[in-house]
Amino acid sequence: MGFKRENLTSGVRGRRWRVCVLAVVALFGVAVAPASAMASVPAPPPTSHVTVLTRNLYLGADLTPLVTAQTPAELSAAVQQILAAVVASNPPKRMGWVADEIAAQHPDVVGLQEAALWHIQTPGGGTLTYDFVQLLLQALAADGLHYRVAVEQTNFDSSVQLPGVPLGGSFADHDAILVNADAPAYRARVLDTGAAHYASQLAFPTLLGPINFDRGYVWADVRTSGRVWRLVDTHFEAYPGFGTQLHDYTADQAAELVAALPQNRPTVVLGDLNSRPDNPLAQGYTVLRANGFDDAWSALHPSDPGFTCCRNDDLSGGALSERVDYALYRGSVTPLAAAVVGVDPRADTAPRWPSDHAGVLATLAIGVR
Repeated sequence: MGFKRENLTSGVRGRRWRVCVLAVVALFGVAVAPASAMASVPAPPPTSHVTVLTRNLYLGADLTPLVTAQTPAELSAAVQQILAAVVASNPPKRMGWVADEIAAQHPDVVGLQEAALWHIQTPGGGTLTYDFVQLLLQALAADGLHYRVAVEQTNFDSSVQLPGVPLGGSFADHDAILVNADAPAYRARVLDTGAAHYASQLAFPTLLGPINFDRGYVWADVRTSGRVWRLVDTHFEAYPGFGTQLHDYTADQAAELVAALPQNRPTVVLGDLNSRPDNPLAQGYTVLRANGFDDAWSALHPSDPGFTCCRNDDLSGGALSERVDYALYRGSVTPLAAAVVGVDPRADTAPRWPSDHAGVLATLAIGVR
């Protein structure tokens, strides 16, 4: 109202002001709480907003040469090609770049796919170990940030699928959810976690016999400003099969996920769904949409395709030309912002990007619809 503090608390002018207030109360019945009561009024609840990021970290190599190898010699060459590609992709540098993205945005929770663990034997008899999750956490700590693993699941594990086969190394694929440990507790407090594998799995034909590259999901029940919601991170099957034996595994996996999700709370699904509406053999995204899930990106950017995939295998180039990475939501959730991250190259020579995918960052209001 333009009053200065001294005009309200000193001299006759202050007394006249209080008289005027009492007159207004008498005339209009306005209740004025005493100062002590006003001081005890609880503060409004913290914001219900939460920021989520989905990030496919990229294994570092294309694994299909294992499937196409026709002889033991070709299989051995394929393995060496894959291991060399992983080393050349420089996982420590790439995870550092992902950490920079996270440092720039400070998401409350991060869903990771292709969070690989590689053990690669070197010619000198040593072992190179690339644990993508630990590399990312270390890079975040170097940036002054502290994230913790809420839940992590092993999907494919070569030491289990191919026991006793000397391939020059081992590899395991993980999904994981990270939580920002520096954020206030009301932003994203994890109450419970879990994980599961899908029953519908593609068996890859190889000289060593069929190999299941298991796919699955991890989840966390999260409290944000008193509102409990479920976060899911998943990675649907990338291939419809080989030869004439084609099948839409993404649709099967999406149906399994829907059946496992709670109906009584807001739910957010992050991940590389390897599907889109115009691909008849990859309808997992469409199945989720048909079961009540909305798409944060398309809701806020209906005329922008928001491509997230895929660069060349060696990360030397290649244009993003399709959208397979999503932040979907169902229930009392309202999208406030969405952005594609990791689009610009970070170096002039390969690897030029953190991943062959871009990521999707979304800010959501939980408990608001």
